[in-house]
Amino acid sequence: MKSIAIRSAILAVAAAVLPAAAEITWLTTPDEAYAKAAETGKPVMIEFTGSDWCGFCKILHKDVLSSPEFEQALADKYIFLELDFPRKKPLPENQQKVNRELAQKMGITGYPSIVMTDKDGLPYAKSVGAPLKPAEFIKSAESWDQGKIKRDEAFARARSLSGKEKAAALYDGLKTMDSSLWAPFYGEVIAEIEKSDPEDTCQFKADTARKERIISQRKEIMTIYKDNKTDLVKIEEALKTMLKREDLEPCIRQQIMIPMAIGSFRARQKEATELYKKDLDAIIAVDPASEEGQTAEKIKKELEQTGGRRVINAIPAATLQ
Repeated sequence: MKSIAIRSAILAVAAAVLPAAAEITWLTTPDEAYAKAAETGKPVMIEFTGSDWCGFCKILHKDVLSSPEFEQALADKYIFLELDFPRKKPLPENQQKVNRELAQKMGITGYPSIVMTDKDGLPYAKSVGAPLKPAEFIKSAESWDQGKIKRDEAFARARSLSGKEKAAALYDGLKTMDSSLWAPFYGEVIAEIEKSDPEDTCQFKADTARKERIISQRKEIMTIYKDNKTDLVKIEEALKTMLKREDLEPCIRQQIMIPMAIGSFRARQKEATELYKKDLDAIIAVDPASEEGQTAEKIKKELEQTGGRRVINAIPAATLQ
């Protein structure tokens, strides 16, 4: 009985000393969220979710957004806005319209997605998908906030500069965030970059054109798979034809070569280990520092470690997106 009393006393003291986790209220309309953001000066965390059909959205809510760790770490830092896209639960028509328009403007392509904005509604981070463990999500939120700090510092630096230096500082600010957010929200910044650096010394125009080519070429890959479905021979022929193009971006070339190399290896696994290594070396040689080049390096290391018995299956989602 005495030990029980002691334990009870310890728990009572701990409850009194340890701060209680603040309770999070997820608002459901942008007007309400940004009114509170203007009042408090806090950033807004927006969750785009499919609450009644999206499996990962349900996991995110259950394991992360409702967890004591999440509330303890982040409740006081942000205003929280949930924009739902249910398939069964009815939403008012006006709310559906608002949610749909904001998702389209922010380039939401999957659920769940997280977008971070400042109090004025300017986004500074976007994540399609979200970490499904509280500690990982909290770490990501810290990284997103660091991006905001760097954005604000770069834009502040640009205010005291002119010409090419100003353009470079503004571009540094844009580079802290997902490029899909630039045109819809940072049009004035883009116009100032182009005005201040007509010769494109900071490479903004060149980099933007390259990003557009990459997006276009990724769509071509997806069209090949969609049009030919399960006809692997036609898919391989179309991809080989695409590889012959001189205008193909290096990362796209690698994104085609990786699944082709894996398919080739699986078809002739017993005798193909050395040939597969050569395929991987060719992929790495295109651009060792790219995500695809690093993936090929990982595959090669695992191939060597397992003697060809197992091939790494952690191919980045971007490979076929």
